[in-house]
Amino acid sequence: DGSLGCPMIGNLSFFTKLGDSKSGAGYFFRLQAARSGNPTIFKFMMLGKPIIMVNGMKNVKEVFNQEFKLVKTGTISKGFVKLFGGKSMLSVTDPVRHQFLRRLVGQSMTPEAINRAMTALTKSATEQINQLSLEKPVKMEEILTRFTLDVAWRQILGLDLKDDEVETFSKAVNDWIGG
Repeated sequence: DGSLGCPMIGNLSFFTKLGDSKSGAGYFFRLQAARSGNPTIFKFMMLGKPIIMVNGMKNVKEVFNQEFKLVKTGTISKGFVKLFGGKSMLSVTDPVRHQFLRRLVGQSMTPEAINRAMTALTKSATEQINQLSLEKPVKMEEILTRFTLDVAWRQILGLDLKDDEVETFSKAVNDWIGG
């Protein structure tokens, strides 16, 4: 429809159309692209800043290959840092460091790496699901945090922690991020 959304906040439908098990992740972006005739590039507002979306694998690869030459990474606003923290790959503005971090994480997320880790990831997910029946009331933030940390140490960092080490790792991460 051509609307970029509310100038101060952006297109609020982003938060209501994230996707579900039928539509899959990224529903909002597919919907926005379809509403505009599936262009190779389109724009909308989010958290008070214009966002440019690149559509199609060929175009996405072209943008990534031009990172820090054609486009830059960085946080979209001070509010973004308050909401999501300032210690992520999005906040790294040094091209060499950013590329190193992206490749490092990418190595742990190749199809082969995911296939090798599937048993452990499934075990972790099952453990967290089982916690739902044990905890009354359910504290979803804690369950999701445990699962996220499991993925971090098992998959991204490649650690082989024993049960007693998992709690130490979780506490160290919590202390590190200021929790």
